[in-house]
Amino acid sequence: MEIKPKLSELFEQAWSAEQAYAASLSRAEQEASGALDKWAPKENLAHIGVWQQRLVDNIQAALHGGEPKKYDNYLEINDLDFEIDRLLSWEACLEKATAGRKVLLELFESFSEADLARTDVLPWQEERPLWRMFVSHLVDHPVNHLCMLYNARQQPEIQLALQEQIGRGLVELDSDPVWQGTVRYNLACVNALSGRSESALALLKEAMELHPGLVEWSKQDSDLDSLRGLPEYQALVSDQ
Repeated sequence: MEIKPKLSELFEQAWSAEQAYAASLSRAEQEASGALDKWAPKENLAHIGVWQQRLVDNIQAALHGGEPKKYDNYLEINDLDFEIDRLLSWEACLEKATAGRKVLLELFESFSEADLARTDVLPWQEERPLWRMFVSHLVDHPVNHLCMLYNARQQPEIQLALQEQIGRGLVELDSDPVWQGTVRYNLACVNALSGRSESALALLKEAMELHPGLVEWSKQDSDLDSLRGLPEYQALVSDQ
């Protein structure tokens, strides 16, 4: 199966969703600056583009004899980025978002199917094909931020529809149980944030059965805060 056309379609869906969100904002929402623990829209969008640029830099370094950077301190880096982006205009932040996607998409387009299947480009790939790195930065990361932004605007129906649309495309990419479990886990998070605890728990059960490593992560994931006090969740994690 050629995966590149499917990836291109997903990338376009995620970008269309990002553009639709940006277009939905009032001028006041565009210009607003957030706080360190509650980013405004402009800081979220700039953040997405900055990390896309960092992935490009890492892949290029790895392919040309350089040393990729592993950002173990990414939370500290995010805080530093925020302090820069909160002072920028909406237009400057939007430019960061657009520029980051542009260079990463250009790199993706330059790769063949064989290139995208490589598992040895970045030291932390852990046998995962390179295309997953592109999905992480061009689909998962942007969509997760969009879902948080829609949740902050109390529009759970939009964030759920978006995650379900993207999820349908993601499950078709790889039959690997870890991959399948991760896709379901992300959808469980959106359901939990939207107050749909029953659906969230059902998806979480499927996710943990496919990818048991998600059990421990779920215990600290703030997206699931609404579930952790429920007996059903306690039973779920104790069974794993």
